[in-house]
Amino acid sequence: MVTCLLTLPGNKIVQKALLQCLFFFLFFYLTTFTCPAQTSADYSLVLQNGIWVEHFNSTLIKENRYTENNHLFKQGRRFTYRYYYLDKDGNKYLQKVDPKLSLDREKGWKLVPLSEKDSLTNDRLQLIVETDLQGVDAQTPGANHTPFRWEYFAPAGQLHFLERSSLVENRKNIWMQPPHARMFRILALNPFPFIQAPFQVGNIWVWRQVVAPHWSDLRWAEWKNPLTSHYSYTISREETIATAFGFLKCLVVEAEGRSTLGSTFLTLHYNTNYGFLKLQYLNIDGSRLLMELTGIKD
Repeated sequence: MVTCLLTLPGNKIVQKALLQCLFFFLFFYLTTFTCPAQTSADYSLVLQNGIWVEHFNSTLIKENRYTENNHLFKQGRRFTYRYYYLDKDGNKYLQKVDPKLSLDREKGWKLVPLSEKDSLTNDRLQLIVETDLQGVDAQTPGANHTPFRWEYFAPAGQLHFLERSSLVENRKNIWMQPPHARMFRILALNPFPFIQAPFQVGNIWVWRQVVAPHWSDLRWAEWKNPLTSHYSYTISREETIATAFGFLKCLVVEAEGRSTLGSTFLTLHYNTNYGFLKLQYLNIDGSRLLMELTGIKD
C-alpha cells in the first residue's frame, strides 16, 4: 500500500496528504490495538511454602498486578457468605459483639442462638476484592497476593467492622485466608480454603504455617509459643449440590491440619465459576463452623 501511494501520479500535495493519513492510521492501530496486556509471559509462578505465587518481572510495578489477571476474584467483586457456629451438641449460634466482655477487642464477643440475634449480632460476611495493594501493604510490605477485606454485617445490614486479608489466584492454585476477627480467630488453626492443580479427583498437596499465640483463646485452646501446623489436602470426589445459584457441580476438597494441639479439618466445595461455595470446618475443640456462599456482585 505504501509503494502504491509513493508512485501515484498527480499532485504532490495529494500524495503528501495520503501519506499523512496512512501514518496516522498506523500510529492509531499500534497504540490502540497492540498495547500489551498482562499475560503469563509477564510473570513466572514460584512455589513458596506449598503455594504457587506470581513473580513479576521488574518492569511491571502496577499496584493491581496481582489482581488484574484473576478469573474469579476480580477487582471490586463481592462475595456474600452466611454462616453459623455449631457446638458439640449441634446447637447453632451466631457471633455477637460485646465490648464489655474484654478489654481486648478481639475477645469482646459471645455466642448467641440464632433466635436471639439482634443489632449487635453478625449474621453474614462479605469478601470484597480490593483494587490495589495499598491496604494489605500497610500490614505486609512487599505482599505478593491479591488484597481483599472481610466485612461483618448485622441482620439489618449495618456494617459492624472489617478486616483486611489476602488471597492468591492463578492457573496453578487458589489459596485464601478465612475470616479471622473475633470468634473467627478459631479458624487460624484450621486448613485454609485452598485448591491446587491438577483440578481432578485424587490430587494431593500439602502446606504449613506458623500460628502465633495471638490466635489462642481459653474458649478453644491456649498456647504460649508459636506452633507449626501442617496441612494435607485431597480432591476426594465430584459432587452436585444445591446452592443459592442452583444445582452446581463441585470438586470436594478434604483437608486436615495437625499440630501439637491436635487435629482440625475442612471440607470445601469448589466450583470454577463461583469459587468456594461451601466451607465446613471442624475446629480444635470439636465445634464446627459452616460458611455458605449466597451471592456474588460485581
